[in-house]
Amino acid sequence: MNALEWSQETYARLDSLDAAAFAERLTDDVRVRFGNAPPVHGKHAARDGFAELFGAIGSVTHRPTRVWSEEEFIGVLVNAQFTRADGTAMNLPMFHAWRLRGDEASSLQIVGDIAPLFDGGAVPSLCAGTSIDVVHEAGLESFPASDPPSWTPG
Repeated sequence: MNALEWSQETYARLDSLDAAAFAERLTDDVRVRFGNAPPVHGKHAARDGFAELFGAIGSVTHRPTRVWSEEEFIGVLVNAQFTRADGTAMNLPMFHAWRLRGDEASSLQIVGDIAPLFDGGAVPSLCAGTSIDVVHEAGLESFPASDPPSWTPG
């Protein structure tokens, strides 16, 4: 499976708001970090964190605008269209840095400020402390060996 196919299948699982189905794409020892929030470790902790997030929103649709891949790394620039529980919509730009082991993600760094989605209310623990300020850090962590090759989804 190539990077684009893997991304499409994985984002379909995220967009279904089915945390268990999404967790099937993760290794048992996965590390997930959303912005500046402390990382969560392990498939079950990640599943529970995403379940909490999914329970706090109405829907999400990820629209990748650019995908980079190099060896076991996939970087995705994405527009995430969220619908709040009250029905109002918000588009948030994000960057997702994935490290794969086979067809499962062993690491996910999500870069984006999701706080506006919750409009000053309680932010789910998975993404508490998020900020766009970590874009540079995530890029260096995800593509340490070279400039990321670029190609866009068709």
